[in-house]
Amino acid sequence: QLGVARAEDVIGKTDVDFHPRHLAAQYRADGLQVLDGRAPISAVEEPVVVGTGVTRWYASTKVPLLDADGQIVGLVGAGRDITDRR
Repeated sequence: QLGVARAEDVIGKTDVDFHPRHLAAQYRADGLQVLDGRAPISAVEEPVVVGTGVTRWYASTKVPLLDADGQIVGLVGAGRDITDRR
């Protein structure tokens, strides 16, 4: 969906490198909310512009990744393409 051929092509990049600014800002805000420990995000429906420039709709879930001590050390996210349903 990001339009890259290799995993190495995303290292050091941010959402702004792959998505329109207004969408990247929302994705980042959602991620920071999760990382700040305020709340996981569950099945939020959001537009995603894929590498071809086509807009698809995803149901996205983002939850904190915890270490052995229960501290937030990252974020785990998953998305399901729901374009056909919409």
